[in-house]
Amino acid sequence: MRRKFRILGCLTLALVMVLANALYTSNATSVKATPDENSGFYMAKVEYIIVSDVVRTFSLKPGDILELMAPPEPTGYILKYFEVRCENGFPENIVPVVFDRKREANGKLTAVISRKDVIKLANNGITEAQFNARIIVTYVKEKWVPLDTAEILISIEEPEPPFQLSNLTVKFSIDNYAPYQVKDVIGPSGVSLTNSSTQEDIDPEAVGVDPKHVVLSFSHDLPEGEYRIVLNQGDEYRLPSAFLVVEEKFYNETIPAGGSKVISVQGRNDWQLIGYAVVLYSMTPEVNKKKGGMYIEAGLADFVYSIHETITAGGVSYLIPPINFVFNAKAYVVFSPWFKVVNEKSYPINMIYIPISIKARGEWHPNGVKIAVTERDIDNVKYAYLVVQIPSYGEIRDVKSPSGASLGTYFESTLPWGSSLRSISVFENEAYIQIKTGNIVEYGTYTIDISWKPLIIKAVDSRGKALANAIVEVASLEGYVTRTNASGYAEVKLYKPCEHTLAIKFKGKYVYENAIKTVTERFIEAKCKVYYLTVKATNFLGQPLGETEISIMDENGNVLDIKETGKDGIAVFEQIPEGTYQVVGKYKRVEKTENLELNGDIEINMKLNVLFTIPYVNVAVTVEEVAGLTVALTALLLAVKLVSGKEEEKEEEGEEEEEDINID
Repeated sequence: MRRKFRILGCLTLALVMVLANALYTSNATSVKATPDENSGFYMAKVEYIIVSDVVRTFSLKPGDILELMAPPEPTGYILKYFEVRCENGFPENIVPVVFDRKREANGKLTAVISRKDVIKLANNGITEAQFNARIIVTYVKEKWVPLDTAEILISIEEPEPPFQLSNLTVKFSIDNYAPYQVKDVIGPSGVSLTNSSTQEDIDPEAVGVDPKHVVLSFSHDLPEGEYRIVLNQGDEYRLPSAFLVVEEKFYNETIPAGGSKVISVQGRNDWQLIGYAVVLYSMTPEVNKKKGGMYIEAGLADFVYSIHETITAGGVSYLIPPINFVFNAKAYVVFSPWFKVVNEKSYPINMIYIPISIKARGEWHPNGVKIAVTERDIDNVKYAYLVVQIPSYGEIRDVKSPSGASLGTYFESTLPWGSSLRSISVFENEAYIQIKTGNIVEYGTYTIDISWKPLIIKAVDSRGKALANAIVEVASLEGYVTRTNASGYAEVKLYKPCEHTLAIKFKGKYVYENAIKTVTERFIEAKCKVYYLTVKATNFLGQPLGETEISIMDENGNVLDIKETGKDGIAVFEQIPEGTYQVVGKYKRVEKTENLELNGDIEINMKLNVLFTIPYVNVAVTVEEVAGLTVALTALLLAVKLVSGKEEEKEEEGEEEEEDINID
């Protein structure tokens, strides 16, 4: 069985072409989930992909336009892409008219791809064109799963008719920047599908793995049931989203009969050794076609290719009878700093291996990423590639080379490049381009144009009412600031693949913060810590005090808002940020201050020391003033009474003296 090589995006030309195959069955539009709810976990995307593949014969006269439509989407699925493929190449006079991507092999058109439901081809020649083509329609159903455990369970069931299990491919994907790595894949029987002994018994096409992806292809006899994806977690498992990939040299080794060898090489300075491409092979004059006997052991390895063939060599006559040679070959992509080769055969085997290193590179901006490639970066290497892998809410629209060539329409293509070929593929949210092969190289700045679907944020208060003119900040995007409109909406373009911290500032205070680890949906309703304060002003007797001025001041003495109570003595303050405040009530000439810790919708009663208001003069009289007046009046009455008493005594004494005179 044959299978193209894969390794994070590219290795050698063959390895790069395999990644393209992986890309071709990967990302699509997100299923609905709310980051605000899922922000506590990183998320992985699981895609259930079904494919319809039929062969048709076409005949186009000069000037004819062929319009092909994709069949309706099965229930629960959406169209992922629509492809017309001619394995040996379309006739030269057939050109694509309506399409998104095209595949070329050595400059010859072999496939046309559209993410919509229509493809148009035209005959621009002067002769009739006839060709056979495969009509491949791919549908996808997606879901997001939180990475909240060390093992992720994926249930596999047969699709609804007319599709069968053999039509199904399942892909598991983690964003590069997430601190997780695929460790193993466990099948329904409980056996590891990445173990070297297990890999001997399954088709290399059946299971594909790399540190961030798992692909299960059920067209190769994988059973239904529950599959477990085992993960490693740690910051050391983060990978860049834009990087260079280089292969310095090829190594050749011979492993003796019954022997083994551990391989580990020192990586390039300032580069990360991501793994190896390994080929084991042997050629012996045997007729024993039994498989196995040579394999590798590693932390994580993808068994990508296997061949076991008999080659017959003989003369043109019976002078030399036929001699049979058995050729065995296996290829692996290893994702660890070491691997062990085991040879259980009775004769030596040969090995070729290539260390693969990557280096983060690129300056992100709202319209994509620019990647500068210098001679120093890729000097003394045989092959080099530029790779970009972004989250699913971004789409790569174009790749521009330093010379200005636009390469964004090519998918899994090899283009003439000097005396060699250049490999390139752009599809949805991944791309690679070969930047060096042997002595052919293109230095300079590559521009990757990316369309980022904006994250729509609606800022609301505790009652769900929109917050207008709130400041929205994204700390990970170096000074990125925007404001909500009158309806509380703001658009944020998360143009850098990483974990983002979203903060909202309202009336000078931070009222919302959310760590968005994986963007799974384009809309967030941000419920902010913004509340309602109801103040009820009353007099000393508990009666409502209308026309009372209520002021809200922050801890710095800044006045946030001022309102006047109604006849019911109530003033309602809307959309006050969480915090510590002073509430000042002022009625006429009477004032009162209270301290308040606002952390929710609150109603407070503010009792002012007002007893009554003097009519006509509109003067508020406090209890103290009334008490003082009462004391003064009481003292006055006592003084009056005392004076009156003394006058009465004098009058009585005068009357007594008059009586004494009269008696005399």
